[in-house]
Amino acid sequence: MVFSISFAELVNQGYLAKPEIVCIPTDIRWDPIFNRQSLLSNSSLNELNSPQRNSVIRETVLGALSQSGHKGILYAIDVDHAETLYWILQVSIPCSVVHGRRKTNQDMIDQFRDGRTRLMIVVNMLTQGFDVPDITDVFLARPCESEVRISQMIGRGARRIPGIKDRFYIYDIFDAIDPENAGKIFHCSEYFSDARIGRPQIHSFPVAPRVVYFDETFGLILV
Repeated sequence: MVFSISFAELVNQGYLAKPEIVCIPTDIRWDPIFNRQSLLSNSSLNELNSPQRNSVIRETVLGALSQSGHKGILYAIDVDHAETLYWILQVSIPCSVVHGRRKTNQDMIDQFRDGRTRLMIVVNMLTQGFDVPDITDVFLARPCESEVRISQMIGRGARRIPGIKDRFYIYDIFDAIDPENAGKIFHCSEYFSDARIGRPQIHSFPVAPRVVYFDETFGLILV
């Protein structure tokens, strides 16, 4: 390695926007299965496309983007999940959806770039090389096994616009799983700390249900 610099250093030097992390627990117990490549199985991922979990995602997105000037990108689990979220959300907020089975991807991207839509829903596409500086909110609605991928997803909101955008928000939506499996899954809060130590503590079963909602000043209240 010839050169290395941390995210925090780039923020402090004024190159990147400061991240504000909001952890959104679904309080849904999930028992994922990993395949031989240590990747989450498709069947386990499909379990997360549930009405209860999607309701949490919907309320989180609408609460965040109700603020003037906010614009978001949402990372879904798979194509079916992306389409489900699109139909749930598009009745309340102008949004685009992009994935490999859509033939209108470029039109959707153009609508998002020029502000005709305020939310972009994606799966694995647009994690890198997608530059829309005015993205203020990143919604991580899918678990991730890769530090590289999580950094790419977070990076879509990290562009700084001096005098206009100095910070951005990351909504880390996570489920309750056992500590052994928790250590194999990477979430946003761990990207900005020590993942090797932090993972099991983040994903352990909650002692008691926690309710997160927004008040009139966009403050998060944890009950």
